[in-house]
Amino acid sequence: MGYAGSWQLDRFAARVESHQEDQQHHGVSPADRTAAPLDDLLPVTEPTSGRLATATGHYDASFLVPGRELDGRVGSYVLTLLRTEHGDALPVVRGWLPGRAGAAEIPAPPAGKVTVTEALQPPENRGTQGAHEDGGLPGGQIGIINGASLVNLVPYRARDAWITLPDPSGALRPVPPTAPPGTGPDLKVTISTNSHRTRALLSYREPWACQQVPPGDRVPSPSAW
Repeated sequence: MGYAGSWQLDRFAARVESHQEDQQHHGVSPADRTAAPLDDLLPVTEPTSGRLATATGHYDASFLVPGRELDGRVGSYVLTLLRTEHGDALPVVRGWLPGRAGAAEIPAPPAGKVTVTEALQPPENRGTQGAHEDGGLPGGQIGIINGASLVNLVPYRARDAWITLPDPSGALRPVPPTAPPGTGPDLKVTISTNSHRTRALLSYREPWACQQVPPGDRVPSPSAW
């Protein structure tokens, strides 16, 4: 039993090591990953989430995304649509403003042709922290970042994906990208916790289980009764 338990633990440790290597490969901003055109990475899937996407166009309409927390404070994302050369738009979170910001506080985006290359984020859903799907927001605000929330607000298609800029201008603060599915810190903690639990279980031995029972004193199995 002890040998079997050690073998299982070794396999588990190998799986943890493999997972950690996979995390390093699929992180949101590894330096050794080459960017791909936005259209090549859509729709966003688990393999493409977090990949570096590049898009070129000009900034158009801006919106506030209220109720978003950053460093323990509640504020709003500033989302601006990057109208690409194909006519559709990529939602770009240019940064975060504290408190109850209004449309007048949104800094103007850069003018002219712009190229962005950042980690591709999947569309938000009802389960996204801070997301608000129930409507009732003032004009110029959206509660969730996805293509459906923008369909009636602009006369062109907004892609069902978004990116966030690491170096916003003015009063904006950067919004860090989210980790791709299955690679976040919560999963790493879960694996670490399970590893510790497994080691504890395998190291635990009842005194009677460690005793060697002479063959003549062994209790026959029920099938021998």
